[in-house]
Amino acid sequence: MRYRHSFSDILPYIWYLIPTIYFNLRMLPFRQARKLPILLIRPKFISLKGKIEIDDDVCRFGLVKMGGWGCKAYPNNGVKLNFRGGTWVVKGKVWIGSNSYLEIGHSGILETGDKVVASTSLNIFCYRSIVLGDATRFGWECKVMDSSFHPLKAVDTGERKAAGAPINIGAFNWFATKCAILPGTKTADYCVFGYGSVLTKGTKSEAYCVHGGSPVHVLSRGYYRVPEEEGDRDPAVWS
Repeated sequence: MRYRHSFSDILPYIWYLIPTIYFNLRMLPFRQARKLPILLIRPKFISLKGKIEIDDDVCRFGLVKMGGWGCKAYPNNGVKLNFRGGTWVVKGKVWIGSNSYLEIGHSGILETGDKVVASTSLNIFCYRSIVLGDATRFGWECKVMDSSFHPLKAVDTGERKAAGAPINIGAFNWFATKCAILPGTKTADYCVFGYGSVLTKGTKSEAYCVHGGSPVHVLSRGYYRVPEEEGDRDPAVWS
């Protein structure tokens, strides 16, 4: 796995070298922190407890980049990090754009696969377990929450319903703008979810299918997105 960095790509991160060095030293063992595997732009640290785990054979400079201005329609205000404990397991390259927020609770475990990308305004709230498979892609303003924060109570029995459940996202999933991924969600590999999809424990997904609607259902079969392929971008936008 080789990652190349051009000077123009790295330049915005140089201005935030001091908080970047601090963050790496705080969250990683020194043998890894000295490589600066995590680069930050405009970071705001709310809490930095817990730890980040990266295998030594994967750890390298610029493996994780957070806070870059990925979409000019949204604020260029970096990234907020609220690590209240727990663990972030990094298994490969991650790019999280500006105006994003990551929160990991005291016992939460966030696991990110290789080539995970969020262009802007991603919110992650991890208090139990969230697994994002390889090549997971998030459009604008997506939310991933493994807790609904407030338990419900049954009228007849007084029993409390659990407020959260683990989330497991398959590889090569693409979530369009304003998707919400809620407690208990589990998806197949090679799924696409359209604008405003709300995924819950009851969501059924199929590989190589486009999903959407409320409740989420299959819209079309036989499609998937591989971002690395030539022709991935709409020429009307990128020409």
